[in-house]
Amino acid sequence: PYLPQFYEDMEKYAATIQFERFVFRLQQSHDIRVSGRGGVQDRSHWEDAIFAECLFKSGKMKQADYETYIKLAE
Repeated sequence: PYLPQFYEDMEKYAATIQFERFVFRLQQSHDIRVSGRGGVQDRSHWEDAIFAECLFKSGKMKQADYETYIKLAE
């Protein structure tokens, strides 16, 4: 739900979109596991960390937000 806002104001929504995607990917992974049917994700929460790093390095994500994201990801 935050993607349009992110593209309008990346600095403001960089952390929000990363945390939202992180939660979405974890929920998706959990749902696949508990379904018992298997499944495939287009991207894992581990890969999203690359995007968070890029946002941080480009100055779009605050250091405190990035550090919090990494703590959660670990």
